[in-house]
Amino acid sequence: PTPHHETPALIAALSDSALRRASSAAIFQRGKTYATSDAVQVLSEEPGDTPAIYAQVAGSDTYETEVWIHEGEVEGACDCANAQDGWFCKHQVALALVWRDRLSGEVPVVDDDARVKVQAGAKRARTAQDRRQSLQDWHSREITRPGKGDGQPRRLRWDGGTSTSFSRQLKKRLW
Repeated sequence: PTPHHETPALIAALSDSALRRASSAAIFQRGKTYATSDAVQVLSEEPGDTPAIYAQVAGSDTYETEVWIHEGEVEGACDCANAQDGWFCKHQVALALVWRDRLSGEVPVVDDDARVKVQAGAKRARTAQDRRQSLQDWHSREITRPGKGDGQPRRLRWDGGTSTSFSRQLKKRLW
């Protein structure tokens, strides 16, 4: 628990405007959706000179996310691709909003529409990932066709380029 006298300063550091500055208006909105969708599972909180909160945030994957206050400014880290190079992602915004509510003593209210939206987005991401993997698996197989005159079979493997370039390569090399 955070000492009572520090709470107002922490809440101010976690204001909507501070979170928008740390991320962007669009990222803030997506983070707000995650915060109200019950996607944030708080693991621990640390008081002290640099108060912090740690959580797992469910989305297209489960992300390890942390947010802290350093010299009155909100900062954080997340293992999602969008948080690389210091960007403040939607998972960090969601955790910051949940933390602010906890500090304020507000009872979290789960928005069913937000929950459905986050779950649908996660499902779309998993479907897209599954499709990419299937396409990669299909393209990674070896394709063989009888040779033209020399009797040797022609073999072709996908080099990782686009499926269109692979199709052209197939037509050119095999037919």
